[in-house]
Amino acid sequence: MPGKTLKVLWVSKHKLLREEQRQLHAYAERHGLELQLDTFPQKLPSIEWLVHRKVLPGGYDVVIAVLPLTMTAQLAELAQHHGFQLWRPRVGLLHYDRKLPCPDYDEDRDILSPAADADGKAVYVHKRFLHFEKVVAVEVVAEPVTTP
Repeated sequence: MPGKTLKVLWVSKHKLLREEQRQLHAYAERHGLELQLDTFPQKLPSIEWLVHRKVLPGGYDVVIAVLPLTMTAQLAELAQHHGFQLWRPRVGLLHYDRKLPCPDYDEDRDILSPAADADGKAVYVHKRFLHFEKVVAVEVVAEPVTTP
């Protein structure tokens, strides 16, 4: 009898880091599951398209998404409605690098993104993958702006 499978869809323009892959495999193994990991690196037509054309037909248990806040909020609502989990990779900011290579860089867990500092000078934002988090809901708390 074949084992059960944890079907995961990675939705991001970023490739998975080795540590992200390692943690997913460890999670599946800890729960007695085989991991099926698929990626969707293309631009999304819409969140509805993703859910109805990829997630539901593919039978995914988990969607890991690196998306803008409004899209993540919409995906979280649809995940609740359709019964799949939405996860996100949690990363921590280490520092800003002026030049490379950074002596603290770990290719298994780190991301270096080009950016500019407050003076407009080129820097690299050095972030490190920590773990995955299940997104339960995204709430934007707002209040009306009044004008005199």
